[in-house]
Amino acid sequence: MAVVLTILKILGIILLCIIGLLLLLLILVLVVPIRYRVEGAFTEEQKFAKGKVRWMFFRVLGHFDKDEGLLGEVKVAWFTVKRFERKFGKDEEVQVIEEAGGQTLEEAIQELEEKEAAEEQKKAEEAKAADAKKAEVTKPAEAGKAEEAKTAEAKKAEEAKTADAKKTETASEAGKKADTGGVPPDQPKAPEIDMTVGKDAPEEKKAPGEEVIDKIEDNWDKMNRKMSHLQQFWERPATQRTWERLKKILGKWLKHLKPTKAKVDMHFGFTSPATTGSMLGYMARFYPLYGNWLTIYPDFYYKVFEAEGFVKGRIRIGTFAIPALFLYLRKDTRRTIKLAKKI
Repeated sequence: MAVVLTILKILGIILLCIIGLLLLLLILVLVVPIRYRVEGAFTEEQKFAKGKVRWMFFRVLGHFDKDEGLLGEVKVAWFTVKRFERKFGKDEEVQVIEEAGGQTLEEAIQELEEKEAAEEQKKAEEAKAADAKKAEVTKPAEAGKAEEAKTAEAKKAEEAKTADAKKTETASEAGKKADTGGVPPDQPKAPEIDMTVGKDAPEEKKAPGEEVIDKIEDNWDKMNRKMSHLQQFWERPATQRTWERLKKILGKWLKHLKPTKAKVDMHFGFTSPATTGSMLGYMARFYPLYGNWLTIYPDFYYKVFEAEGFVKGRIRIGTFAIPALFLYLRKDTRRTIKLAKKI
């Protein structure tokens, strides 16, 4: 019995350790922030951008330059997991020499021209051979088609003669029946029968315009019903309470997403001074959002755009996950989601 108790005790301790490690890992994921820093410049002298993202033991570094290309690496602790490099804007001469295996530009171009000429000559010979084969195949086929056309014309002529003879016979019979009201003299006149009795009257076909109008009316009715359902859904007390809580959470999220530190200088100007002034007026409306970190230098004489600076901040996953979880656990929120699915 004592052995069983000691085994259960050891298993319980191991289970508690696993649960504690999982809880610690969850707390670290929610609390430890994701730190980022981005800096760059877009001017006549230099065009580059650098970025760095860190989270616990993970780091992602990136660097982009107009001449050097894109460089980056992913690190876990002090170990590099992956590196990537890509260059842009190589000279055409360098590309041709690399693809040709070290040849000079003139030799590579000459070789390419010779290959293209050989391919064109080969295609021309294949086309000539294909035309010759088609001509050999189509000659007997055309002769057979001519004979078939002659026989078909002869048959049509015979059918036309027989049809004319039948027409003359039917015309003479119709003249005889005309005196007796369309009925032969040796037969009594059949009584008239109303063929529409017991049958539905034929439906009138709608004009294309009427069909379009009917569809528009149906869609309009559906949209009105949808709008009335949305209005009823929005006016429900549960929906209003959920929206008020969601607005508060969205405000906290936007405040959390703002950079902790930033400094950007922007110099811009359009061809027309009026356009530059109107753009400056639009940007002034949002001055409280960027006034602490963005400096604007408008240019009313030249068309230009230049910018340089840096932005850094941090984002915690718990700031987004915990309020969203508490909001979802409320009855009003779950009821609102169910009603929204039924609309």
